[in-house]
Amino acid sequence: AVRSSLMSLATLSIISLLGIAAMASAQQKLYVCEGFRYDVHEVLSTDDITFSADGLEVSIGDYDTYDLDEIDSITFAEPQYPRIDIKFDGASATVNVSPNVKGVTYSINGSAVTLTSRTLSEEYLYSVSGSSTNGSLVINGDYKLTVELAGLTLTNPNGPAIDVECSKRIGVILKDGTVNTLSDGAGGTHKGAFYTEGHPEFEGGGTLNVTGNTKHAICAEEYLQFKKSTGTINILGAISDGIHCGEGKKNDDNSRFLING
Repeated sequence: AVRSSLMSLATLSIISLLGIAAMASAQQKLYVCEGFRYDVHEVLSTDDITFSADGLEVSIGDYDTYDLDEIDSITFAEPQYPRIDIKFDGASATVNVSPNVKGVTYSINGSAVTLTSRTLSEEYLYSVSGSSTNGSLVINGDYKLTVELAGLTLTNPNGPAIDVECSKRIGVILKDGTVNTLSDGAGGTHKGAFYTEGHPEFEGGGTLNVTGNTKHAICAEEYLQFKKSTGTINILGAISDGIHCGEGKKNDDNSRFLING
């Protein structure tokens, strides 16, 4: 049912493209959305969009092919996601919450940022960038969320660089073309430089470098997944495991490490 509805959505978008192409000869921007991540394509006509013989994939242009069951939408308008932008700048940090985000509060103490979301129905995107050698990011919540690493260099000498205290699905986007570096302090009691209470799903073509100076580099209490779009992850060092996951649900089906592609 999901695949059928997505195929219908793609077909409707192509029909719309026919109408636009009939009115203008200029290229049209087509946004293919997968969660909080989207690709932009310039298309001239429906000849640029083809479906596989089995109807399970769609190709746009000469290079990009998508599984229909992974596409959320195909639109002509740039998506406007409910998002929170966090930027580190040395000894300080700034937080910008978009107007369509409700129920999120935050505090900033120098370059230590703590956010708390009270939503139980809306997924938000937390986009993190900038640099600090004495900073940290803590996100508290009870509903699934997505963290986008968009060019972040963050060291917390006293604990984890990023600590996501949410037991739900945690999307982690390595923004295409960015390099992100995380490290924690030595001799602490925390479990990892990049810690999530829930189950992180990594995607996006950027690079992530992580060093675990107390215990693990990347630690997830539940399952951990690298989707096929995931770029490069470098574990530069770890006292214990480079990647540690599933400990919170040892006897559960969600205790797994999954790599796609």
